[in-house]
Amino acid sequence: MTGNAMKRSIADFFHDEDAQAMVEYILIACMLILASYGAIKLFTHAWKIKFNKVKSVRSGIIGIAP
Repeated sequence: MTGNAMKRSIADFFHDEDAQAMVEYILIACMLILASYGAIKLFTHAWKIKFNKVKSVRSGIIGIAP
């Protein structure tokens, strides 16, 4: 492909509706990644609290320490 043909194919791609759809899919993917990251952070904190509670019960006076 020559330089002009390559530039023309890139320009045609950006003027085509496929480019708009691709940008929309990328934005949706970014939003899903951010939502997943937030959920993981939230649940990590909740699980940490739960595991610490179980750990304190297991290692208490009547608990079964490993």
